[in-house]
Amino acid sequence: MLNAVLYQDFDERWIYRRTITKVVFVLLYMIFLPLWSVVYLLTPHNKLSQKLATPLAKFLSHTCSFCWFLIILVLSSVQDTLGISLLQVSWIGIEAVFI
Repeated sequence: MLNAVLYQDFDERWIYRRTITKVVFVLLYMIFLPLWSVVYLLTPHNKLSQKLATPLAKFLSHTCSFCWFLIILVLSSVQDTLGISLLQVSWIGIEAVFI
């Protein structure tokens, strides 16, 4: 019953898709999560926004937000442990290219 409720409005064929397709979709969803949020806020009656209001999309959004939080937490821990800022290192690389 729970699976039927989760997948009913998002994609009826989601259950039958291959695992690699699902993993790629979730990774892309995670990368573009800020963009999806802006689209949902600006156009709430759009077809894409209606897809984002389904239970599966909400579950993915919450899970991806938590994953982003954990990634930022790990990067902060690396910065505190090693004493280097990953952001500063990338800016040095960009400055070296432009100089």
